[in-house]
Amino acid sequence: MDKDIEDLNTSYKANWSGPLIGFKFDAALRKRLHLETDLSYHQLKYAAKANWNLIE
Repeated sequence: MDKDIEDLNTSYKANWSGPLIGFKFDAALRKRLHLETDLSYHQLKYAAKANWNLIE
């Protein structure tokens, strides 16, 4: 491995938070008729901290 890459001291921490709600409905109405629906709700927050020590 390259010595320059080994000396990097970078960090990255990501955080996702919030509700995830989902509902799936699946029904066979007839022999050759099938109904499927999917509903989901997401209200997410994203936060990250990074230290990109790439250049001295």
